[in-house]
Amino acid sequence: DRGDIIACVKALVELRDGQPEFRIEPDAAWDWLGSDAATRVARDARAGLVYFGTLSQRSAGARAAIQGALEASAAVRFLDLNLRSMPEQRAIAEASLQLAEILKVNEGELEALFEWFAPGEDAAANEAVFALMHRFGLRRLVLTRGERGWTCYESDRRCVHDGRSPT
Repeated sequence: DRGDIIACVKALVELRDGQPEFRIEPDAAWDWLGSDAATRVARDARAGLVYFGTLSQRSAGARAAIQGALEASAAVRFLDLNLRSMPEQRAIAEASLQLAEILKVNEGELEALFEWFAPGEDAAANEAVFALMHRFGLRRLVLTRGERGWTCYESDRRCVHDGRSPT
């Protein structure tokens, strides 16, 4: 652990083809999470849901802290997959998916998951989504689709929402 305090995360955002592209500066606050403290907080908090992402796992120490905390918690685990061209992103994504119960991805992230874990599958087909969910034991997958809204898939092979959010 570092002796000094790291107080912020610096993100640079650019729009590419109407989609935000983030570049997160290294040596940010979450890069220095302590395993013992994270595990203790996760265990003692008795939360109903734990929200975690892949960006915060780009350093080995933070990755071990987050994964240990998730294993210590009985909470539902909600993974916000963020693929941002980081080293080891496939391995980090796979380990995170194995710990998750609910997954939120955008269309590009879902395509990457199919390339890695279900090559040859049609990413637009619901059956491919359900196969991916089964592989990782996911209860729910939420797919964000930009202006076209979002789709929510359930592990019982239902699609419970497809389109824009009701206003």
